[in-house]
Amino acid sequence: MVYQQLIEKLKTQRLHFTLIDPDKQKIEDVEKIVKNAVDNGTDAFM
Repeated sequence: MVYQQLIEKLKTQRLHFTLIDPDKQKIEDVEKIVKNAVDNGTDAFM
């Protein structure tokens, strides 16, 4: 389902993926990072 949504969007737009490196982020900061990325239009997380 998610794959299909990304493929459909990719037909007309660029996609933005956000990488959250667990070795470089404090667990308590992840929620803020995710919220900021979503608010700014990221399409997926890795």
